[in-house]
Amino acid sequence: MPVLWLKEKFTELGLDVYSQNFTLHHPIDKVQHVHGENVYAILRTSRAASNEAVVLSLPYQRSSLPGVALALALAKSFRRRDYWAKDIIFLITDHGQLGIQAWLDSYHHHYSAHESVLYVGELKGRAGSIQAAINLEVFSEKITAFDVRPEGLNGQLPNLDLVNLAVKLSPREGLATTLHGKANHRAAHSFDGYKHSLSVMASMMLTQATGRPSGNHGFFHRYNIEAISLVGVQGRGTTYGFKQMGRLLEGMFRSLNNLLERFHQSFFFYLLPTTNRYVSIGMYMGPFGLIAAPALIKVLALWIKLSADECASDTGCQESATGGSTAQDITKGLLL
Repeated sequence: MPVLWLKEKFTELGLDVYSQNFTLHHPIDKVQHVHGENVYAILRTSRAASNEAVVLSLPYQRSSLPGVALALALAKSFRRRDYWAKDIIFLITDHGQLGIQAWLDSYHHHYSAHESVLYVGELKGRAGSIQAAINLEVFSEKITAFDVRPEGLNGQLPNLDLVNLAVKLSPREGLATTLHGKANHRAAHSFDGYKHSLSVMASMMLTQATGRPSGNHGFFHRYNIEAISLVGVQGRGTTYGFKQMGRLLEGMFRSLNNLLERFHQSFFFYLLPTTNRYVSIGMYMGPFGLIAAPALIKVLALWIKLSADECASDTGCQESATGGSTAQDITKGLLL
């Protein structure tokens, strides 16, 4: 990663620029070591104390240079505005998910007990408490849509309002949004539309079941930070350039800038059949409860049976034969 070049570009824009070193010692192959360096720049707010911040993160790859160019353009544009009430952190990480984990652990002073495996360097600069984060992955100057990826570690999800923010603002800039690479069906209430929605929802459930995040944003969830990934995809249809992408991201950051408190009003447990519809936890927990009910009934029946056996072996409990026969009848009925 061109660390010196990135630091020079952010410095020219008037931002506070820092870097962080980290090293991964392979737990099995003791000879293999992975060294990396993250670069981050902080745009300090001039309207309030630096108590809160939002993050724009990008994983550095050779194919992600358009995303880096877009981040630099956004930093230049944001620097000219005076309405920011929160610090904005532009974070470019090395080695994908390893870099974002090292940066977050150091930012929150959460140093692993196994430093012999992952060593993270100290951060020389910090902003306020991170309220939200957007992970941007753009691999081309032209895209047809943004793929919204909310799944985090162990199936954890961000607040639904953050997903809705990206979905609602995208059409205003002419951009389309997809979920798991699939756009919304044109006839949502047709049979084919229902099948399409079921396929998208099944893909989301499968991704959550693996426990792996669908992007670097998943590591923010460990620290109670709402985050999603926006991945630029190419396909058939109208293409959009940096202007539309930049206007969308500016709108999202201006919305996050207006937050008076953390996301909490909307759902944290949901399933998405489409980008503009969701299945609430109140709808899908009922069937799960019915699935678990037989096991609970079986446990209750075994407990009653064991209680009856202990009472039968105790001479003091045999004073009332009627009570014992009643307990046995209840046990038989539950076991059946």
